[in-house]
Amino acid sequence: MNLLSLHTFLGWTSGALFSLLNLILLKRLAKLLADSLPSKRQLILLIFLKFGLLYPVGLALLFLKVVSLGAFTCGFSAVLVWSVFHVMRPSPEKVRND
Repeated sequence: MNLLSLHTFLGWTSGALFSLLNLILLKRLAKLLADSLPSKRQLILLIFLKFGLLYPVGLALLFLKVVSLGAFTCGFSAVLVWSVFHVMRPSPEKVRND
């Protein structure tokens, strides 16, 4: 594997992983905030993980040019597109009733 393909592979993989972790943290944060009595400790931890750790790491990867920006964007977008189609798919009960 040459250096260019490794750079692209790392960009695609890190973009997909960044997007996946971002969606997981966002989902947990939304569930926690929807709770009537959210745990302040969990809330602080999730906010720190999302904004204090995940975003600076993502920005460092992009600004230090450790990974390919185009590949990072493709990996990030692929996970977002997959998640939209995953959410929009019909439920099995609805498919059986039609």
